[in-house]
Amino acid sequence: LDKLAKPDAFYSDTAIRILLPGTKGKTASKLLNMGDKIGVTTKLTKSLNDAAGIAALEAKPIFRSAVDGLSVKDVPDLALKSDGGTQYLKRTAGTELRGKVRPLVLNALNKVGAFSQLDKVSKSGSLLGLTGLNRDKLTDSVTDQALSGIYTYMSKEEAGLRANPVSTGKSILDAITK
Repeated sequence: LDKLAKPDAFYSDTAIRILLPGTKGKTASKLLNMGDKIGVTTKLTKSLNDAAGIAALEAKPIFRSAVDGLSVKDVPDLALKSDGGTQYLKRTAGTELRGKVRPLVLNALNKVGAFSQLDKVSKSGSLLGLTGLNRDKLTDSVTDQALSGIYTYMSKEEAGLRANPVSTGKSILDAITK
């Protein structure tokens, strides 16, 4: 989550980059095809990704709480699946996490100016009528994409840790003993 909270982390990684709502960025494509002369679409897309980064950082306590809820019955799935930790977090905290992350995304979208940029886009030729984009759809889409990106990233990190368990264990022990 710390890595995802760094500036441009979501935007720079095409695997988790957040796009305007619509299948594979169709909304963004429509806006670009109509002539994005002032770069509003690009600015808006970067703002969406910045909002996701803010939400990722603020979601840390939610994940910690889910980890605190681990029980012995969760261990087999954690140990046997290559992304067991990620799947555990999705299963145990997914609904609650979405409910808590959505307001974070809403606040972050306000903070980075995404809604004012959305208003600019809508005023530049009735684009909202063509795309159906509004604040609620934008917030829901960014929330869902941010969570998907977080889980994708966590799964990759988890796979890396599992690929070299001796080194991972040594790093953990070194950190604990310092």
